[in-house]
Amino acid sequence: MDEPVDGIDVPGTPLEFEGNFESEAACRAYLERVRWPDGFVCPDHDCGGQRAWLTARGLYRCAACGRQTSATAGTIFAGTRKPLRAWFEVLWRIADEDGVSAETLRTALGLGSYQTAWVWLHKLRRAIAGSAHERLTGIVELAVIDLLSVEGSARRMATRRTLVALALEVDDPKTGRVRLARLPDSGRVAIERFVADAVAPGAKIRTTSKIRPTLAALGYQLDPVTIRGGRNVGLPLLDDLAGQLDYWIVGTHHGAVRRRQLDFYLAEFGFRFNHRASKRGLRFRRLLEAALAADPRSARSLVGGTVATAVGATRVQPSRRDRAARSSPSRSARNYQLVDRRAKYPPESRCLDSVWP
Repeated sequence: MDEPVDGIDVPGTPLEFEGNFESEAACRAYLERVRWPDGFVCPDHDCGGQRAWLTARGLYRCAACGRQTSATAGTIFAGTRKPLRAWFEVLWRIADEDGVSAETLRTALGLGSYQTAWVWLHKLRRAIAGSAHERLTGIVELAVIDLLSVEGSARRMATRRTLVALALEVDDPKTGRVRLARLPDSGRVAIERFVADAVAPGAKIRTTSKIRPTLAALGYQLDPVTIRGGRNVGLPLLDDLAGQLDYWIVGTHHGAVRRRQLDFYLAEFGFRFNHRASKRGLRFRRLLEAALAADPRSARSLVGGTVATAVGATRVQPSRRDRAARSSPSRSARNYQLVDRRAKYPPESRCLDSVWP
């Protein structure tokens, strides 16, 4: 498939975005062109039909097998109750240079629910994380950092370490693609698994890590400069990348990112870094392609049975007994509601981005 043309296949400016997607019909037509660039293809792999007609319900009926489908079926847009125009707005905002937080998105779109904004963003982050990623080649700098901004803020410090592995392609003095992942620990096994997943064999590794002999045994070349210099050798490009990541978490998300969700935030950061030379419209197109390739996900599957609050706190869904107590005029119910309101809106933590588990 040819590269999308700026201003024609993808919106080049915010004004073009507004003009190209001013109606729901325009959004649906664009979605169909992106999903089926060469025309309709039946989602049944055993069928593969390429002819269909449109039913009265707005579905496509395959002429070969009779299966009915739509451009949103089997994607993260399946079953959505919100208009595609709103989804496109989310894609456009997350394709911006710094992305967007859930609270900012909720305010900008006038959503009545913070949970809706959080779920939309995390569906897209999981779509990014699940898309195919080629392993890094050439010269790759490798480091493990302690990301202090995770589960922290200007008012509070993180209670424990959050280790993140960084692998960056370098072609002095330029940088290429990046891969990032949260590590359970700084042990040799965890780092080896990250390198095997992120870097292609035969690449030259620059690192001050003590596992250099192990990397050589796995088929990676070792940069003689770092071998001779050890920890006295600086890696300024990686240092700059780590600073950008920390600034993004603090500046855009106010440090309110849970470790359990960190990999998906890292996937978003990596996507934006790897497409930093692309214009916003092309990043929008790539995000849409990833969203169409991803499987549908429910909100509950994203958070494991918890619900979100706008203050970045989590709580378990109330049980049937608790719900009954809340509707009862008893004193215990009044106490329950009072405690719940106080827990939900502590003044010192309002308007932080989601810290769902």
